[in-house]
Amino acid sequence: EERPQLQAKRERTEESLFLTVRVITDNTFASHEGFDLATLDEKNWPLSDLPTFRVSKQSTYSDLKSRVVTYFVLPVDKVQLWVLVNRQNKTVRPDAPIPEDCPSHTVEMICNNMAATRKDLCLYLDVITGPCNLYPPPGHIILFLKHFDMSKQTLLGVGKVYVSRDSKVEELHPIINGHMRWTPGVPLSLYEEVKPGMIELMKPKLTFAQNDIQDGDVICFQVELASQELHDFELQGLYSNPIHFYGFLQNRVMIFFRPKHKKPSSNHPEFKLVLSKKHKYDTMCQRVGEYLQHDPMKLCFTTTHMANGAPKAMLQQSLNQSIEDIMGSSHGRTVILYEKLDHRRHHGARLTSR
Repeated sequence: EERPQLQAKRERTEESLFLTVRVITDNTFASHEGFDLATLDEKNWPLSDLPTFRVSKQSTYSDLKSRVVTYFVLPVDKVQLWVLVNRQNKTVRPDAPIPEDCPSHTVEMICNNMAATRKDLCLYLDVITGPCNLYPPPGHIILFLKHFDMSKQTLLGVGKVYVSRDSKVEELHPIINGHMRWTPGVPLSLYEEVKPGMIELMKPKLTFAQNDIQDGDVICFQVELASQELHDFELQGLYSNPIHFYGFLQNRVMIFFRPKHKKPSSNHPEFKLVLSKKHKYDTMCQRVGEYLQHDPMKLCFTTTHMANGAPKAMLQQSLNQSIEDIMGSSHGRTVILYEKLDHRRHHGARLTSR
């Protein structure tokens, strides 16, 4: 019994002396599909795979920056590190760059002064493209751009941009067109990603200040299409604007499936599916049937205990039961066991677990 206690003591000691530092880059942002710049704290979705450093809380900012630029093979004077903070609206955004005139400040001091509400230190790696002595440009704010591609049904980061707070939102249009290498003048709609459940269409004639835009805010854009084209997309069951797509992202969950009585094999594989918490039982059944190439009416499902993965309760076929109901209050990996049946289940049928 002493070994687990000693191990726990060592872990507590290390926790008090060291800190995890995660770094978001333009490359990780470009592969991120979700809210904010990365998935950092979500309980029902995999966290973003970010470059991570374990550092002593007493190491200096100079030491930390040296490790980071060495890892990314960048000149030390061409990098600025922004600290991400927890905002009151539950988002996590870059708030301010670490001052370069305090190289001897410890990592612990930086955390306490700039990100006191976070357990780790999360940074955005800002690669300086202009003169170092005028960076960031005076009177400018840093914004992060995401592109909602309706045809591909994707929403991905495309990079950062500095804009004057007094410039108009519509002045972003040529910048975006140039960045995307589109024909000049491609019409765009811009949305502010305020927080999950609040995505707002921006007013192009107002300034960023009038739109209450600040450092670290996220702007999503899409190419404007004719109403008939939008209607055609919607008839195909596709999302026609970022507001609806963000709604999907807010409710998406990853469910893991594995065979209940068989060892995993090509005929009874382990797999995972992305579903919406709002999806009903029948939708889950249909999606699993498509994956397994098996009649959805010949499938039976059993929930599992979070602690050990043991079978918990057999799911009854229900028209009203949602994925959220099936998951219950679990926070973490949701595993559901499946059985392939020889005969179709009748609606409302009860089966004895085998």
